[in-house]
Amino acid sequence: MARELTQRVWACRPRREIGPIALIAQLDENREFPDWISSRSKYRVVFASDRTYIIEKGRPMDAEVMTTEIVPANQAGVRLDVYLAARLRVSRGQARRLLDDALVRVDDRVVGGKDKGRILTVGTPVGVGAFRRPEDQRIVPEAASQPGGPVIGILAQGPGWLAIDKRAGAPVHPLREDERGTVLNVVVSMQPEVQGVGEGALRSGVVHRLDVETSGVLLVATEQRSWERLRGAFREHRVEKTYRALVAGNLREPVQQEVGLFVAQHRPAKVRVTEPPTGQDAGGVRVAVQQIRPLEQFANACLVEVRPRTGFLHQIRATLAHLGHPVLGDSIYAESRVRELADRHQLHAARVSVDDVDATSPDPQDFSQLIARLRGE
Repeated sequence: MARELTQRVWACRPRREIGPIALIAQLDENREFPDWISSRSKYRVVFASDRTYIIEKGRPMDAEVMTTEIVPANQAGVRLDVYLAARLRVSRGQARRLLDDALVRVDDRVVGGKDKGRILTVGTPVGVGAFRRPEDQRIVPEAASQPGGPVIGILAQGPGWLAIDKRAGAPVHPLREDERGTVLNVVVSMQPEVQGVGEGALRSGVVHRLDVETSGVLLVATEQRSWERLRGAFREHRVEKTYRALVAGNLREPVQQEVGLFVAQHRPAKVRVTEPPTGQDAGGVRVAVQQIRPLEQFANACLVEVRPRTGFLHQIRATLAHLGHPVLGDSIYAESRVRELADRHQLHAARVSVDDVDATSPDPQDFSQLIARLRGE
């Protein structure tokens, strides 16, 4: 029954995005499939047993376009994601996306993201369905208008670069070739020449990144020379960056921070603060340097300005939480009472300046409205 069902109805579309094993639907034997089932979506039935249907994210896998190899002796004991990355010459992240997309079979069974750490044995057949290599992937152009408002606005531009006003909730770049709703989808529709600049593929033109829920100034290069120049400026810590944040508690005096940060968790990503590394063996710890200045005090919160000299994943959010002043609405670093004060973390990239680039983004509406509420207006 499972094989027949997989061939007949391989896809379904949940009303909201959920995890790799997307959902378990309890269906009566004679009941019609729900209206979100579609042969064009990216979810498919991978197992059926009587009235239980397990629906997994991914495209249908055609055995005729799948390449299968037998695990050799020198690869025995290797993790599945490591084996795939080496065999296909892709990153481990890309290998995991192939698993998430249900494009991998082990012992003639479809495996998913939860199987990334599976240890392989000699003689195990591992098959991979057809996919586009990362360097061949292209960003889909998309108009600026979105149901929730414009994804981006242009704050400033110059030879080979754009300063984008990113709204909260918009990812910087797609993770999949068919993904839409990101900053780069819109940039490509306006400046097609950005395709292939910098890292190329789905990260074309990206000079630096902002978290999905962070709003404000984002630099994108439209020419290779500009990308190299601006990336060099970030690497040399010459870029002046100014952030505004609404945080819990009352920070009374300016703070100069120099701490160590390391990635403590993946998916979802989370970093921790530690002592700055000494000597050449940093052990994965990066030095984070920034200045924090209080701008306005409220009853149980304050508005602060942060000027980071370095850039690391979640640097501002993690270090403010470490100080005892987590960002309001932060779903990762704030406790529940602080998290519930806003719909997203209240961090805004207000200004970026380096060489001929100088762009300022005004406070977004939700940020301004929360300030007004804190003032009692």
